[in-house]
Amino acid sequence: MKKFRILALVLAVFALTAMLFLVSCDKDDVEQDSCAVNGHKWTDSSWKSNGDATCTQDGTRSRKCPVCKTEEVEPDPDTATGH
Repeated sequence: MKKFRILALVLAVFALTAMLFLVSCDKDDVEQDSCAVNGHKWTDSSWKSNGDATCTQDGTRSRKCPVCKTEEVEPDPDTATGH
């Protein structure tokens, strides 16, 4: 009978530990994993100019995945301001 009580106690501690792990799971980690599996939720209209063009060099533009907040940056063509 004592063995069953010890076993029940061990199982209860294990279950409690598992529940605490699930509750403390970081939402950002889940979102990162979701994007890794399903891809980012980019939209073409989400590009924003970074305002870093010069008179001779095109600037850059960026967009951010609304799910995991990963940022993508690329050249922003034809944005050189000229002299």
